[in-house]
Amino acid sequence: MKIAKVKKEVSLFLVLALFFAVLTGCTDISTIRIQEDGSGSYAETFSVSKKLWDMVYAGLGNDDMVKQTLEDAYPGATATVEDGVVEGVETKNLKLAMDFTGIEGLQTLLNSMGMYSMQYNEKYFSRSMIVTPGDGASDGADSMFDGLEGVLGENEELLNLLTDEMKNMEVRMTIAFPYAVIDTNGVVQEDGKTVVWDGKQESQDSSPRMYASFAKQDSKQAPKFDGVKSGKSYNTAVAVKVVSDNLLDYVTVDGEKYESDYLAISEEGEYQVVAVDKNKNQSTVKFRVDMTKPQVKGIKNNKTYKKAVVVKFSDKGSGMKKATLNGKKVSSGVKVSKKGSYTLKVTDRAGNSKTVKFKIS
Repeated sequence: MKIAKVKKEVSLFLVLALFFAVLTGCTDISTIRIQEDGSGSYAETFSVSKKLWDMVYAGLGNDDMVKQTLEDAYPGATATVEDGVVEGVETKNLKLAMDFTGIEGLQTLLNSMGMYSMQYNEKYFSRSMIVTPGDGASDGADSMFDGLEGVLGENEELLNLLTDEMKNMEVRMTIAFPYAVIDTNGVVQEDGKTVVWDGKQESQDSSPRMYASFAKQDSKQAPKFDGVKSGKSYNTAVAVKVVSDNLLDYVTVDGEKYESDYLAISEEGEYQVVAVDKNKNQSTVKFRVDMTKPQVKGIKNNKTYKKAVVVKFSDKGSGMKKATLNGKKVSSGVKVSKKGSYTLKVTDRAGNSKTVKFKIS
Protein backbone atom coordinates (compact mmCIF):
# COMPACT_ATOMS: atom_id res chain seq x y z
CA MET A 1 0.00 0.00 0.00
CA LYS A 2 1.51 3.25 -1.12
CA ILE A 3 0.49 6.65 0.21
CA ALA A 4 -0.34 8.86 -2.77
CA LYS A 5 2.13 11.61 -3.57
CA VAL A 6 0.87 14.88 -2.17
CA LYS A 7 -0.03 17.78 -4.40
CA LYS A 8 2.07 20.93 -4.45
CA GLU A 9 -0.89 22.90 -3.04
CA VAL A 10 -0.43 21.23 0.35
CA SER A 11 -1.42 22.70 3.68
CA LEU A 12 1.18 24.25 5.91
CA PHE A 13 0.75 21.49 8.48
CA LEU A 14 1.25 18.75 5.90
CA VAL A 15 4.49 20.34 4.74
CA LEU A 16 5.64 20.60 8.35
CA ALA A 17 4.66 17.04 9.09
CA LEU A 18 6.29 15.64 5.97
CA PHE A 19 9.61 17.23 6.77
CA PHE A 20 9.74 16.57 10.46
CA ALA A 21 8.22 13.09 10.35
CA VAL A 22 11.20 11.91 8.30
CA LEU A 23 13.58 13.80 10.57
CA THR A 24 14.93 16.35 8.13
CA GLY A 25 17.12 19.03 9.63
CA CYS A 26 20.01 19.41 12.01
CA THR A 27 18.43 17.94 15.13
CA ASP A 28 15.32 16.20 16.41
CA ILE A 29 15.51 15.79 20.17
CA SER A 30 12.66 14.39 22.27
CA THR A 31 12.34 13.92 26.03
CA ILE A 32 9.48 11.94 27.55
CA ARG A 33 8.72 11.28 31.21
CA ILE A 34 6.16 8.61 32.12
CA GLN A 35 4.58 8.14 35.55
CA GLU A 36 3.22 4.82 36.89
CA ASP A 37 -0.37 5.92 36.23
CA GLY A 38 0.43 6.52 32.53
CA SER A 39 0.50 10.28 32.74
CA GLY A 40 3.60 12.27 31.88
CA SER A 41 5.21 15.00 29.84
CA TYR A 42 6.51 15.30 26.30
CA ALA A 43 8.97 17.83 24.91
CA GLU A 44 10.45 17.87 21.42
CA THR A 45 12.71 20.27 19.56
CA PHE A 46 13.09 20.26 15.78
CA SER A 47 15.97 22.31 14.44
CA VAL A 48 16.32 22.95 10.71
CA SER A 49 18.72 25.24 8.93
CA LYS A 50 17.48 28.77 8.32
CA LYS A 51 18.24 28.34 4.64
CA LEU A 52 16.08 25.24 4.34
CA TRP A 53 13.33 26.87 6.36
CA ASP A 54 13.21 29.91 4.09
CA MET A 55 13.18 27.76 0.95
CA VAL A 56 10.41 25.46 2.13
CA TYR A 57 8.09 27.87 3.90
CA ALA A 58 8.48 30.99 1.74
CA GLY A 59 4.97 32.22 0.99
CA LEU A 60 3.28 29.72 3.32
CA GLY A 61 3.17 31.90 6.38
CA ASN A 62 5.19 33.48 9.19
CA ASP A 63 6.49 31.98 12.42
CA ASP A 64 3.26 32.76 14.28
CA MET A 65 1.27 30.78 11.72
CA VAL A 66 3.58 27.80 12.16
CA LYS A 67 3.22 28.05 15.95
CA GLN A 68 -0.57 28.20 15.70
CA THR A 69 -0.68 25.29 13.27
CA LEU A 70 1.26 23.07 15.68
CA GLU A 71 -0.91 24.04 18.64
CA ASP A 72 -4.07 23.37 16.61
CA ALA A 73 -2.70 19.95 15.62
CA TYR A 74 -1.80 19.08 19.24
CA PRO A 75 -4.54 20.50 21.55
CA GLY A 76 -3.10 21.38 24.93
CA ALA A 77 0.43 21.75 23.64
CA THR A 78 2.61 24.81 23.81
CA ALA A 79 4.61 25.56 20.67
CA THR A 80 7.38 28.06 20.08
CA VAL A 81 9.39 29.04 17.02
CA GLU A 82 12.81 30.56 17.66
CA ASP A 83 15.98 31.48 15.81
CA GLY A 84 19.09 29.62 16.91
CA VAL A 85 22.52 28.29 16.04
CA VAL A 86 23.43 24.59 15.96
CA GLU A 87 27.08 23.68 15.34
CA GLY A 88 27.67 27.04 13.70
CA VAL A 89 24.61 26.82 11.44
CA GLU A 90 21.77 29.35 11.72
CA THR A 91 18.58 27.43 12.49
CA LYS A 92 14.89 27.68 13.12
CA ASN A 93 13.95 25.78 16.28
CA LEU A 94 10.42 24.46 16.71
CA LYS A 95 9.64 23.41 20.26
CA LEU A 96 6.59 21.44 21.29
CA ALA A 97 5.76 20.72 24.94
CA MET A 98 2.70 19.16 26.54
CA ASP A 99 1.47 16.92 29.32
CA PHE A 100 -0.53 13.76 28.70
CA THR A 101 -2.94 12.13 31.14
CA GLY A 102 -2.73 8.58 29.80
CA ILE A 103 -0.82 6.30 27.47
CA GLU A 104 -3.33 7.02 24.69
CA GLY A 105 -2.08 10.60 24.64
CA LEU A 106 1.52 9.44 24.34
CA GLN A 107 0.57 7.07 21.53
CA THR A 108 -0.90 9.98 19.58
CA LEU A 109 2.25 12.03 20.03
CA LEU A 110 4.56 9.21 18.96
CA ASN A 111 2.46 8.18 15.99
CA SER A 112 3.87 10.91 13.65
CA MET A 113 1.54 10.99 10.64
CA GLY A 114 0.56 7.36 11.01
CA MET A 115 4.13 6.11 10.60
CA TYR A 116 4.58 4.36 13.96
CA SER A 117 2.97 1.85 16.27
CA MET A 118 3.58 1.93 20.03
CA GLN A 119 2.92 -0.57 22.80
CA TYR A 120 3.51 0.13 26.48
CA ASN A 121 2.67 -1.77 29.66
CA GLU A 122 4.30 -2.81 32.92
CA LYS A 123 6.47 -5.37 31.12
CA TYR A 124 7.79 -3.48 28.11
CA PHE A 125 7.81 -0.47 25.78
CA SER A 126 8.03 -0.80 22.00
CA ARG A 127 7.82 1.66 19.13
CA SER A 128 8.14 0.41 15.55
CA MET A 129 7.58 1.61 12.03
CA ILE A 130 4.32 0.58 10.36
CA VAL A 131 5.30 -1.79 7.55
CA THR A 132 3.64 -2.27 4.15
CA PRO A 133 4.54 -5.76 2.88
CA GLY A 134 4.13 -6.85 -0.73
CA ASP A 135 5.77 -5.98 -4.02
CA GLY A 136 8.00 -2.98 -3.38
CA ALA A 137 7.60 -3.39 0.38
CA SER A 138 8.01 -0.17 2.30
CA ASP A 139 7.67 1.33 5.74
CA GLY A 140 6.18 4.65 6.80
CA ALA A 141 9.34 6.57 6.01
CA ASP A 142 9.33 5.32 2.40
CA SER A 143 5.79 6.59 1.98
CA MET A 144 6.77 9.93 3.46
CA PHE A 145 9.63 10.22 1.00
CA ASP A 146 7.11 9.64 -1.79
CA GLY A 147 5.18 12.59 -0.40
CA LEU A 148 8.30 14.73 -0.18
CA GLU A 149 8.98 14.15 -3.87
CA GLY A 150 5.58 15.63 -4.61
CA VAL A 151 6.27 18.67 -2.41
CA LEU A 152 9.76 19.30 -3.77
CA GLY A 153 8.96 18.72 -7.43
CA GLU A 154 11.88 19.65 -9.64
CA ASN A 155 13.60 21.91 -7.12
CA GLU A 156 17.10 20.43 -7.38
CA GLU A 157 18.66 22.99 -5.03
CA LEU A 158 16.19 22.12 -2.30
CA LEU A 159 16.67 18.38 -2.86
CA ASN A 160 20.45 18.75 -2.52
CA LEU A 161 20.13 20.84 0.64
CA LEU A 162 17.70 18.34 2.12
CA THR A 163 20.08 15.46 1.37
CA ASP A 164 23.03 17.26 2.99
CA GLU A 165 21.09 18.04 6.16
CA MET A 166 19.84 14.48 6.52
CA LYS A 167 23.39 13.15 6.32
CA ASN A 168 24.36 15.31 9.29
CA MET A 169 21.20 15.18 11.34
CA GLU A 170 21.17 14.27 15.01
CA VAL A 171 18.19 12.27 16.21
CA ARG A 172 17.81 11.48 19.88
CA MET A 173 14.91 10.33 22.04
CA THR A 174 15.07 10.06 25.81
CA ILE A 175 12.37 8.31 27.82
CA ALA A 176 12.27 8.24 31.62
CA PHE A 177 10.22 5.18 32.63
CA PRO A 178 8.72 4.53 36.07
CA TYR A 179 10.27 1.05 36.11
CA ALA A 180 13.82 -0.29 36.10
CA VAL A 181 14.96 -1.32 32.62
CA ILE A 182 16.49 -4.80 32.30
CA ASP A 183 16.87 -4.96 28.51
CA THR A 184 16.84 -2.40 25.70
CA ASN A 185 18.39 -1.54 22.35
CA GLY A 186 19.03 1.97 23.64
CA VAL A 187 21.44 3.14 26.33
CA VAL A 188 20.34 2.91 29.99
CA GLN A 189 21.29 5.91 32.10
CA GLU A 190 22.61 5.92 35.67
CA ASP A 191 19.18 5.91 37.30
CA GLY A 192 18.44 2.57 35.64
CA LYS A 193 15.04 3.81 34.43
CA THR A 194 15.95 6.27 31.69
CA VAL A 195 16.87 5.16 28.18
CA VAL A 196 18.40 7.19 25.36
CA TRP A 197 18.10 6.18 21.72
CA ASP A 198 20.71 8.12 19.79
CA GLY A 199 20.72 7.86 16.01
CA LYS A 200 24.42 8.68 15.85
CA GLN A 201 25.61 6.26 18.52
CA GLU A 202 27.32 3.37 16.73
CA SER A 203 27.11 1.06 19.75
CA GLN A 204 23.35 0.76 19.34
CA ASP A 205 21.87 -1.80 16.98
CA SER A 206 20.47 -0.60 13.68
CA SER A 207 16.95 -1.84 14.34
CA PRO A 208 14.20 0.49 13.12
CA ARG A 209 12.38 -0.33 16.37
CA MET A 210 12.97 1.04 19.87
CA TYR A 211 12.26 -1.20 22.82
CA ALA A 212 12.83 -1.53 26.55
CA SER A 213 11.71 -4.32 28.88
CA PHE A 214 11.07 -3.98 32.60
CA ALA A 215 10.44 -7.63 33.48
CA LYS A 216 11.29 -11.11 32.27
CA GLN A 217 9.50 -11.96 29.05
CA ASP A 218 8.48 -15.41 30.30
CA SER A 219 4.77 -15.61 29.51
CA LYS A 220 3.76 -18.77 27.65
CA GLN A 221 0.87 -16.96 25.96
CA ALA A 222 1.41 -16.76 22.20
CA PRO A 223 0.94 -13.44 20.37
CA LYS A 224 -2.52 -12.60 19.02
CA PHE A 225 -3.66 -10.82 15.87
CA ASP A 226 -6.14 -7.98 15.67
CA GLY A 227 -7.70 -7.01 12.34
CA VAL A 228 -7.68 -10.40 10.58
CA LYS A 229 -8.73 -14.00 11.20
CA SER A 230 -7.37 -17.22 9.75
CA GLY A 231 -9.28 -18.53 6.76
CA LYS A 232 -11.01 -15.22 6.11
CA SER A 233 -10.97 -13.16 2.90
CA TYR A 234 -11.19 -9.37 2.84
CA ASN A 235 -12.26 -7.03 0.05
CA THR A 236 -10.48 -3.99 1.48
CA ALA A 237 -7.00 -3.19 2.73
CA VAL A 238 -6.34 -4.68 6.17
CA ALA A 239 -4.37 -3.50 9.18
CA VAL A 240 -2.79 -6.37 11.09
CA LYS A 241 -1.88 -5.52 14.68
CA VAL A 242 0.11 -7.99 16.77
CA VAL A 243 -0.72 -7.94 20.48
CA SER A 244 1.66 -9.83 22.74
CA ASP A 245 2.05 -10.52 26.45
CA ASN A 246 5.81 -10.63 25.91
CA LEU A 247 7.86 -8.16 23.91
CA LEU A 248 7.54 -9.07 20.25
CA ASP A 249 10.74 -10.35 18.63
CA TYR A 250 9.73 -10.24 14.97
CA VAL A 251 7.05 -11.09 12.42
CA THR A 252 7.33 -12.72 9.03
CA VAL A 253 5.02 -12.14 6.09
CA ASP A 254 5.27 -15.02 3.62
CA GLY A 255 8.77 -15.67 4.96
CA GLU A 256 9.93 -12.01 4.84
CA LYS A 257 11.12 -10.83 8.27
CA TYR A 258 10.06 -7.50 9.84
CA GLU A 259 10.58 -5.86 13.22
CA SER A 260 7.13 -4.35 13.51
CA ASP A 261 3.90 -5.13 15.31
CA TYR A 262 1.75 -3.33 12.73
CA LEU A 263 1.30 -4.33 9.08
CA ALA A 264 -0.71 -2.38 6.50
CA ILE A 265 -1.66 -4.72 3.65
CA SER A 266 -3.57 -3.72 0.53
CA GLU A 267 -2.16 -5.79 -2.32
CA GLU A 268 -4.34 -8.68 -3.39
CA GLY A 269 -3.16 -12.18 -2.61
CA GLU A 270 -2.84 -14.85 0.05
CA TYR A 271 -0.83 -14.00 3.16
CA GLN A 272 0.71 -15.97 5.99
CA VAL A 273 1.85 -13.89 8.96
CA VAL A 274 3.88 -15.45 11.77
CA ALA A 275 4.53 -13.54 15.00
CA VAL A 276 7.31 -14.62 17.39
CA ASP A 277 7.84 -13.09 20.83
CA LYS A 278 10.98 -12.89 22.98
CA ASN A 279 10.03 -16.14 24.74
CA LYS A 280 9.83 -17.90 21.34
CA ASN A 281 6.04 -18.30 21.53
CA GLN A 282 4.60 -17.96 18.05
CA SER A 283 1.27 -17.64 16.28
CA THR A 284 0.27 -17.86 12.63
CA VAL A 285 -2.60 -16.32 10.73
CA LYS A 286 -3.50 -17.02 7.08
CA PHE A 287 -5.88 -14.84 5.11
CA ARG A 288 -6.53 -13.40 1.66
CA VAL A 289 -7.04 -9.90 0.30
CA ASP A 290 -9.37 -10.07 -2.71
CA MET A 291 -10.84 -6.88 -4.13
CA THR A 292 -11.82 -8.29 -7.55
CA LYS A 293 -15.44 -9.02 -8.43
CA PRO A 294 -16.42 -12.46 -9.75
CA GLN A 295 -16.43 -12.99 -13.51
CA VAL A 296 -19.69 -13.59 -15.43
CA LYS A 297 -19.79 -15.12 -18.90
CA GLY A 298 -22.65 -15.74 -21.35
CA ILE A 299 -24.58 -12.56 -20.61
CA LYS A 300 -23.94 -8.81 -20.47
CA ASN A 301 -25.63 -6.14 -18.39
CA ASN A 302 -28.82 -4.60 -19.86
CA LYS A 303 -28.72 -6.84 -22.93
CA THR A 304 -31.76 -8.54 -24.53
CA TYR A 305 -31.40 -12.02 -26.02
CA LYS A 306 -33.76 -13.73 -28.50
CA LYS A 307 -32.70 -17.24 -27.58
CA ALA A 308 -31.66 -19.22 -24.53
CA VAL A 309 -28.42 -18.29 -22.78
CA VAL A 310 -26.03 -20.29 -20.63
CA VAL A 311 -24.84 -18.27 -17.63
CA LYS A 312 -21.42 -19.06 -16.17
CA PHE A 313 -19.62 -17.40 -13.30
CA SER A 314 -16.40 -17.94 -11.39
CA ASP A 315 -13.96 -16.29 -8.99
CA LYS A 316 -10.20 -16.90 -9.12
CA GLY A 317 -9.53 -15.15 -5.83
CA SER A 318 -11.40 -16.08 -2.68
CA GLY A 319 -13.87 -18.32 -4.53
CA MET A 320 -17.62 -18.15 -5.08
CA LYS A 321 -19.92 -17.91 -2.07
CA LYS A 322 -23.37 -17.35 -3.51
CA ALA A 323 -25.22 -16.79 -6.80
CA THR A 324 -28.89 -15.97 -7.28
CA LEU A 325 -31.05 -15.50 -10.35
CA ASN A 326 -34.15 -13.45 -9.56
CA GLY A 327 -33.54 -14.27 -5.92
CA LYS A 328 -33.19 -18.04 -6.32
CA LYS A 329 -29.90 -19.87 -5.84
CA VAL A 330 -28.26 -21.10 -9.04
CA SER A 331 -25.04 -22.80 -10.08
CA SER A 332 -22.63 -21.84 -12.80
CA GLY A 333 -23.73 -23.19 -16.19
CA VAL A 334 -27.43 -22.57 -15.63
CA LYS A 335 -29.46 -22.37 -18.85
CA VAL A 336 -32.06 -19.59 -19.10
CA SER A 337 -34.64 -19.91 -21.90
CA LYS A 338 -37.98 -18.61 -20.58
CA LYS A 339 -38.97 -15.13 -21.73
CA GLY A 340 -38.72 -12.44 -19.10
CA SER A 341 -36.46 -10.09 -17.15
CA TYR A 342 -33.64 -11.47 -15.03
CA THR A 343 -31.24 -10.25 -12.38
CA LEU A 344 -28.14 -12.29 -11.64
CA LYS A 345 -26.21 -11.47 -8.48
CA VAL A 346 -22.95 -13.26 -7.70
CA THR A 347 -20.86 -12.81 -4.55
CA ASP A 348 -17.44 -14.18 -3.62
CA ARG A 349 -16.13 -15.17 -0.19
CA ALA A 350 -14.49 -11.78 0.32
CA GLY A 351 -17.82 -9.99 -0.17
CA ASN A 352 -17.20 -8.66 -3.69
CA SER A 353 -20.41 -8.84 -5.69
CA LYS A 354 -21.50 -8.29 -9.27
CA THR A 355 -25.02 -7.79 -10.62
CA VAL A 356 -26.04 -8.39 -14.24
CA LYS A 357 -29.52 -7.60 -15.57
CA PHE A 358 -30.73 -9.06 -18.86
CA LYS A 359 -33.85 -10.09 -20.77
CA ILE A 360 -35.01 -13.02 -22.90
CA SER A 361 -37.51 -11.90 -25.57
